[in-house]
Formats: sequence, structure tokens, C-alpha cells
Amino acid sequence: MFENVLTKQGKLKILIDTERFDELLSEHSEAAEKLLEYSNAKMFDLLRSPFDTRYDILRRVAEFKAHYDENGNLASIITSREKSETTVYSLYRTKDIESTAAKVYEKESLTEDEIGSVLLVFIQTELHQSDESDLMVTTNDIIIKNRFWFESHFSCLPVNIATLDEALEFMDLFAKFRGTYYVGSNSLYNKGGWYLLSFKTKVPTFQLPWSSVVLGLPLKNGLEMLQGFSNRFTDLLRAVDEIGFQYYLGVGNDTLDAMVYHLNYFITLVTGIFDSLAKLSVIRYDLKINNVDFEKQTGLTKVTLRKPIKRKFPFLEQLTTKNQELSEFIASEQNFVELIYQLRDKILHRERLPQSTFQNHSNEGRWKANFVEIPVEVAASISQFDRKHEHEFVTEWGVYGLATKTFIEPFHFVKASARKLTDFCNNYFELLQFGQLLEMYPEVKRKAEENKTSKTQVPFPKQLEIFEKCHLGF
Repeated sequence: MFENVLTKQGKLKILIDTERFDELLSEHSEAAEKLLEYSNAKMFDLLRSPFDTRYDILRRVAEFKAHYDENGNLASIITSREKSETTVYSLYRTKDIESTAAKVYEKESLTEDEIGSVLLVFIQTELHQSDESDLMVTTNDIIIKNRFWFESHFSCLPVNIATLDEALEFMDLFAKFRGTYYVGSNSLYNKGGWYLLSFKTKVPTFQLPWSSVVLGLPLKNGLEMLQGFSNRFTDLLRAVDEIGFQYYLGVGNDTLDAMVYHLNYFITLVTGIFDSLAKLSVIRYDLKINNVDFEKQTGLTKVTLRKPIKRKFPFLEQLTTKNQELSEFIASEQNFVELIYQLRDKILHRERLPQSTFQNHSNEGRWKANFVEIPVEVAASISQFDRKHEHEFVTEWGVYGLATKTFIEPFHFVKASARKLTDFCNNYFELLQFGQLLEMYPEVKRKAEENKTSKTQVPFPKQLEIFEKCHLGF
């Protein structure tokens, strides 16, 4: 998808379906507002289709002009950018556009809006050929549903139709690929700071345990374990982006190898996060598990969120006596935990996951992708939380099935896994009940409350608020 765009020189040029964005703004869409705010960012160049919008934020975006010949056929498209004007000539006739619209909408009688939506796709193709638009953003379900069909019917030329979420995701990766990390349209951060802000906003329930230990809560090895959790999670967020780069760099053996490399690391990081949470639970509740000694580093395999097969689960048994709600939560999430460990076992202890590049050319559309083959048991685990992706050839978790084999597309898989992991970790920290633990240490609690209003601490929560509202991508 968006082939050869990530590596292009200059700004990312984005064509906006103005009528659809006007609707989104009337619905107070934060995502639409966010994208439009970046019209002033140096990395991006926005262009919109002609439409009489009432929203200033949309009117600020330059509008292309379409000109027609005496027969009503589209003759040229004029774009104006930074005091320069470009004319792109069109060879498409109105009857070609109308016949294409009839196929796309599957009916002969069409409204002006329906014809106009397909006309915009033709215009996007012309602009893309002339380097005037890299991708087109729309929320028109029919157009998005048929985007792979368009790819295969424009002489195999890229059309690059994106959903709003995909556009924000790609803008984020486009900037990061050039070492630019946007917190807001006019605000940049360094790489390490960006991922720290991302982690803090995704797992806000981490802050109470961290502040409590830093301010003096006597939890043995607590700081070390919490720091280990934080480091792994920020590394995991970087791994997601690295896989995203390879996804948008295109399909081939080199990008597939790089994807699998980062996927293997991602899986290892998730199991490390699971281990960190289990160990934190042991010291939080002072659990006594036979032959487990953190100082001597012995018996640590018993401290795991993974339920052993045909053996006792000493960690969960001990935890139940101290925090039954947390114990029940871990038991309820065994499908997710087991899924990740199954993949880790395959990566670390057995052969690597088989990998393939696919190309599809059919009446339904043209697409190609890098895939990793997964075992039957892994596919069964994913199916517990997966769902069909309406506008894509893979599911939300990246699954693509053939008659005898099942595959995952790594970028979709790690994004879905990371979202699931984020919810898992937030629930886990909530259930660790650090607020109750602080009641036993009033001095530490007092420091924690003062710390929230300290002048030296106030700017950071503000930065988190800005990041959460204004950042691009995952």
C-alpha cells in the first residue's frame, strides 16, 4: 500500500475529500481536526477537492480547480501551492467515469455525489502520476471498499486511497522515517522523549506504582522491575514502528526479512512484559513460592502468567489468596497470554516461522503483501479476539487464510497485539491496588499528592495531554 511513497523526496502530498471531511467536522471528529491541523506542518502538503465548506480549518487548505471542455469532459486540474501553479491534463471522458461509477456502485442510475466520488478517484490518479498527490483520504465506504479494484483497473497504476486512520498512521511513519517526531503540528520531540510520552499516555496506570516506589515505597526490587517494564514497553512501541516502515516500503524478501526480525523481537518483548508483571505481583503481595529466590535468580520459571499444561500453577494459586480479582483476571486472559507464548516457543525453541510474499491479481482487485505462516493452534488463539476488517484483505489481527494454511501480515498483527497488551497492562496495574498499599505508608502518600501539584511536575502532565490529543499514528 502507498508504494514508493515512504522514500520519496520532499513533502507528503495529501488530497482530501472535502465533502466527507465537512461531514466529519460537523460530527466533531477529533481525527479529522487533527489531520487538518497538520496542514501547517513542514513535512506535509494538503490539497482539497472543491466544495463550499463552512469550516475555517478546512477552508485554509488549498483547493484544486477542475476545468472541463465543451463536451463536459474533464480537461485539466490546476493546483496552487506556495505561489506556484501546476496544470495537470486529463484524457478521461465523462462517460468513462460514469461507466466506472456504475460498476463501483452496482447500479445504472447514479446521483451527482456518486459520480463525483468516482471522479475524485480519477483526479487522484492523474495528480499522483504528476507528483501532485501521494494519497487521497476519504471516508466514502464504497470508494474504500473498492480501492483494490481501482488499483487493478487503472492500468495497474497506484491510486493510493486511504482511510482517515491510515492517513494519520502513514503521516506519522513518513515523518519518523526522516527522524522527525511530531507531538503536535508545530511541536517536535526527540526520539526517546516521543516514545516515553507514547508509553505514558498508553499505560497511564503505570504512573502510580512508579511514583510510589520512587518516592520511598519500600518494595524490594520494585524500581528495577518497574523500570524493566517501562523499557520493554517503549522498545515494543519502536518495534511496531520499525515493522510499519517495512510494511510501507513495499513487498519483497528484504522487507519481509526485516519485518520478521522485528516481529521476533516484539514477541520476546511482550513475554518479557508478562514476566515483569508476574514478578511485580510477587513482591507486591510478598508471595511465598517454593524455591523462588529473586536475589539468587532461582526458580523464576514458576513466576509466570502462563498456565502450565498438566502441572500446578503455583504463582496463580498463591496470588488467589492475596488478590482473587487479579487472579481471576489473569485466568480470563489466558488465550492472549498463551497466544504470545506459543509464538515465542516457535521463534526461540523451534524452527522460524515460514515466510512468504503474496501477490493477488483478480477481478476483486490487485494487492500484494508480506506474510508469515502460523501454526493451527496460533490461528485458533487469534480467532478468540479477531474480527473481519471491512476494507482490507486481512482481518484486524492480520490473518489471511487459504484452504490448507493460515498467515498473518506482521504490521496488522503487532498493532492489534499492542492494543490488546495496552488494555491488559492498564487493567493489571489497576488490580495491583497500589492505592490501597499507599494507605499503609502515609508519608509516601503525602509526597505523592504533593508531587502532583509541584511546579516542577506540572509541565509534564501538560505535555502528556498535548501528546494524547495531537500526536499522529499509533
